[in-house]
Amino acid sequence: MSPNQVLNELKARYNKYMSSSPESRKLPRPCGPTQSPIAAILTCIDARVPVDDIFDNHDNSLMIARVAGNIASAEIAGSLEYASAVAGCKVIVVMGHTHCGAVASAIAQADVTNNITTLLSHIDTCGSTDAGEVTVSNIKSTCAQLENNSLLSGLISKGELMVVGALYDVESCEITWM
Repeated sequence: MSPNQVLNELKARYNKYMSSSPESRKLPRPCGPTQSPIAAILTCIDARVPVDDIFDNHDNSLMIARVAGNIASAEIAGSLEYASAVAGCKVIVVMGHTHCGAVASAIAQADVTNNITTLLSHIDTCGSTDAGEVTVSNIKSTCAQLENNSLLSGLISKGELMVVGALYDVESCEITWM
């Protein structure tokens, strides 16, 4: 598909969404001026990880941050700080997934562009070439990075926040909690 065809497809999907009754929409709209999220989910940009569906986010109670490899770059960490300290999320889930292209690229040490190389440098390969092992290591590493964040660690020590890892299997749709 060309970029114009994709844009037209997105517009058609949006029009279908808006023409359906509010009761049949997966997420109720319109939303009010305030939000009351209970959790933030940091996950990969991969389209095979349908976070809203996985966690039945029909009430818009989740804040979702997506980035290839579910890494906690400065911008993502800042977003999760905001989600927790300002918006009131009580749990941050770092959810990686099986068959992750970013993990495979990090293992292969892909050198595509400066931005992609920088992104991949944040993925903890733990010196392994086993994608499953690297995926789990990366989830745990990202959790540890967030748990050691100066703002988030304060909320954790007060019992106001928890950071937990999860592995989503794109074939079985099952989550393994860590």
